[in-house]
Amino acid sequence: MEILLKYLQPFDFNNEEMIQQYEAPLDLSPGSIISHLCNELYLLPVEKQMLTNVVKQKLPYAEGDNTAGERNQKLTFEQLVVKITSESNTDELSKEFTKTFTLFNSPKYLLACLFARYFTNIASVDANITNLEDLRYVRIKVLQFLILWMSETPFTFDKVLINAVKSFYNSISSGHVADEEKIILNSLNDLIEYIMAHQIDTLTSIINRTADHRSIFGPKYVLPVLRKTHPLQVALQIAYIDSIIFQAVNPKDLMAMIGGQISANSCPSIMYLHQHFDALSKFVAFSIIFEKAAKERASIFAIWVEILLELNKVNDFSGVFAVYNGITHPAVARLKTTNNEAWKLISFRTKREFGSIQNITSFYNNFNAYRQALLVRIPPLVPFMGCFQKDWVYFQELNNFHPDDSLIDLHVIHTAYDLYNAFKKYQEIKYNIKEDPEIQIILLNLSKDLPDARKLMQISMLQEQQNG
Repeated sequence: MEILLKYLQPFDFNNEEMIQQYEAPLDLSPGSIISHLCNELYLLPVEKQMLTNVVKQKLPYAEGDNTAGERNQKLTFEQLVVKITSESNTDELSKEFTKTFTLFNSPKYLLACLFARYFTNIASVDANITNLEDLRYVRIKVLQFLILWMSETPFTFDKVLINAVKSFYNSISSGHVADEEKIILNSLNDLIEYIMAHQIDTLTSIINRTADHRSIFGPKYVLPVLRKTHPLQVALQIAYIDSIIFQAVNPKDLMAMIGGQISANSCPSIMYLHQHFDALSKFVAFSIIFEKAAKERASIFAIWVEILLELNKVNDFSGVFAVYNGITHPAVARLKTTNNEAWKLISFRTKREFGSIQNITSFYNNFNAYRQALLVRIPPLVPFMGCFQKDWVYFQELNNFHPDDSLIDLHVIHTAYDLYNAFKKYQEIKYNIKEDPEIQIILLNLSKDLPDARKLMQISMLQEQQNG
């Protein structure tokens, strides 16, 4: 017990005594504080042994060494933790690392690394912290980074992690700490309490809204509603739903998608976004070819064109791509009479605006027209998911997140952070749109069993043969 108390309060006893009692830079013996915390995190034995790297490894350059060149651009995971918790000019890197570290290791291992840094045994000749003054500084940096991490990505902290942080807080707050550290500990405790009280699942609340007890809505129900509702009102309701679904994309899933660690099918929030996009796109196509008479099909086609233009005006690019894909679906495009009749109903001005949307939805030159449109539009805005995913695949092809030498290129962190922010910034500003319950229910309950591409083509051919 005496040794345990002295380890917790390294500033209250003689260094020589410490040297006699401690040789390892990290006390992982049963009963030690760090061992207890590792057990709370369910760390594997090999992970516990890896923790010694964070208290032993030194940076391959001196702080402020501008001649280091590439040496300070590639570091091990543990060296990155050392850098963030020891250098004074790492605020930006720290913020980026809170979002991107999952590309390289798990949250529980990063938390264990922070615990290990805090409890480094400075009496060990192998320790990368060699004196009390440096240890005090590192401890402050550890707490500051932990608070930053919890503030920036609270979703990272599941029950296991938050309980471990709580135990860490209890163990150090009961001992002797410097005044500056006490202030930081108060902030840490506030964050712990906040996260424990605010763990919610936004996606579940959205999916629950689709639980309408009536039959799934098909064209027979929807088309009369479309005919009587102004295109702008329909577009606003589509934008509202699209924005809610987009905002529900889990940031944790987002970074895993960026790194290629999971696919869209393994990511509930992104999979739901895809399903909604596909359902809307297929419904647009099906609603057009559903009508028997060519003139009726043409009128529905014209309505969707008007809705498409309004979606573009309210900056719902997800809706723009979905509706455009439905309007231009091969099953629709092959109905020449329908298309000819539809364009007779559409004004010259609308045709011109449609041409602009054709340009925006083009894949040409890596979505160049769409990217340019994004630059000049003012949020609120719902971006097109397909462009993000193309960028992520390109990023994955350029980078190997687990190279043989276990070194992490800092440039990869910066790039991944930029990709993350490019997505997140559109989740922050919400539409101020009044819900229309009738249209909302329709949009959230479009049939997920709509005809696939082959079936749509068969229906299209049948309509052409029977009704022209």
